[in-house]
Amino acid sequence: MTMASDKTDPAYVKSEVMPVLPEDVQSGKAGPAPPSYEEVMGQYETSVQAEQSEQTCLAYIDIMPRLVKAGNMAAKVMPEFQPFTEIVRAANAWLAGNPGLTVWKCETVERKVLEDQGQGGPRVDLDTMNARESAWGCNCYVFGLRLWLTQQQKLVPVQIGLVNVTPRSKEVQYSSYHRAGFIGLRHYMSNRRIHTLRTYEGLRQTLAEFNTLVQGKPLPGTILNVETATLKFAEGLARTSVQEVAEMSSWHELSGMTGRRRTQVLRVFYVRGPPSSPRLDMAEFLPTRTGQGGLGRPVTFAALTDAERQVDEWLSGQRGIRLLNVETREAKFSSFFNIGGQIDIDTDSTDDFDIPAYESSRLRFLRVFYTSAVSETTSYDNVALISRIFPPARCKGENRYETMMQTMVRIDAWLRVTGLPMFSVETVQFLDEGPSSFKKSHYKLRGFVGKFWVTAIKVYFALPPAVTVPEYLPAGGNRGSSSCGIL
Repeated sequence: MTMASDKTDPAYVKSEVMPVLPEDVQSGKAGPAPPSYEEVMGQYETSVQAEQSEQTCLAYIDIMPRLVKAGNMAAKVMPEFQPFTEIVRAANAWLAGNPGLTVWKCETVERKVLEDQGQGGPRVDLDTMNARESAWGCNCYVFGLRLWLTQQQKLVPVQIGLVNVTPRSKEVQYSSYHRAGFIGLRHYMSNRRIHTLRTYEGLRQTLAEFNTLVQGKPLPGTILNVETATLKFAEGLARTSVQEVAEMSSWHELSGMTGRRRTQVLRVFYVRGPPSSPRLDMAEFLPTRTGQGGLGRPVTFAALTDAERQVDEWLSGQRGIRLLNVETREAKFSSFFNIGGQIDIDTDSTDDFDIPAYESSRLRFLRVFYTSAVSETTSYDNVALISRIFPPARCKGENRYETMMQTMVRIDAWLRVTGLPMFSVETVQFLDEGPSSFKKSHYKLRGFVGKFWVTAIKVYFALPPAVTVPEYLPAGGNRGSSSCGIL
């Protein structure tokens, strides 16, 4: 296991007491102008408004990696972007200029890169809540940083840090057979070939090694949250440097026929301050199987809310812990040749492969990160974990949805009406299969078929069991309304 070096010191620290927004810096209102936000941050988008009359319940900023080399996407020469840790440096620059805001949570988000349409180079599609993944054409994406923000009264700039916790490399062997036919076992075995594949250790082993390492090398601050970032690449599947993978801020595939690799890296975000040596733990909760399946019959699972129920039961028995993050994850499994009800769902794997010629089944589950320490006195005895998914409103036309900013306005309005305190928030992508997409815990990725993905915001509430959380109805669809609804 390796930890990335800390290179996230801000490029500059501003001393203004009142919040300074990016547009103020660019116009010179904030005094001596530092480098422009485009130079420091690349492309970005935020729901924090300069003329905001009321305090929002939930705000965010998306910071994308800065473009280093434009390339030529039409000729399949992909653009190049700065490393991911440089995005954290840009985030600290923005936070230094906005001391009235503090970071609630950090997460890695994936956004599509669009071709140059006469705008001076490729651009990141920041505001769109759905994206088309081509089956045969070229796809290019970036990994950016999303900061969920809340108001603070001290007006002291918060600075964050990042440690990439990467799994160790390991080698595994597998066999293949050539020209065996039905000639006989001897001929069959004589054509056996042994291959070596470089892969990575499991997630739990990686977490255990981090806990050992951090005792001798404390973090320079307090943990804010921990996430599992899934980093993908299609071209160059033989890449073996996991440190290089952790610094990736973009990936591409020149054809849908290319195999795809998904590597998981733990990202530990912390707020700079006195050093600490926390012990990290995690727990996983899978939806209950509702159908055993069989030969040719798929296995079925309960909705993801069943996993939330399990988290409730688990929390009630915990003492002396602090929850850091609740995240929706997914694991690949196979059930077509299921005999005797046995299927393998490997949630611990940090290295998976997708082969375009085959379809794969995926199960969504919940992963909880928490710290265990004697000093922690938080109790979750009398709370229930409840979530609400806020999908974008569907617009007229096929596979069309409202923008991220419009969705955030609806979420903020819903939170104002309900007045419920938020516990956590995350960004989740769903395969667009209609309204039921946001409720199912399992789905299939079919080969040789283009796919449409929809982004939704999921908010968690930890409330007394007697409190009722209203349902959320997005506008659009058959209602034809432009406002959100509450049941």
